[in-house]
Amino acid sequence: LKRASSSPCFGPTLAVPTGVRMTVAYVKSQLLALGYQDIAHVDQVGGLFRAKAMQQGKPVDLRVDVNTGRITHLPS
Repeated sequence: LKRASSSPCFGPTLAVPTGVRMTVAYVKSQLLALGYQDIAHVDQVGGLFRAKAMQQGKPVDLRVDVNTGRITHLPS
């Protein structure tokens, strides 16, 4: 049997506007533009935005780094 990985996997990266602070609305709009759907529970904790969404019909738990825009998919 092959076990599912419990390691995070990295997705695309959001554009981080120079000199502009990312907001919940900005993160949500950028995730929508990247094809994520049903985005919910977007909040900021320290240097990360957390969100839950659907991608290709599957639920995903996301983290977005406020400095780099890197999106991480966490195992469910």
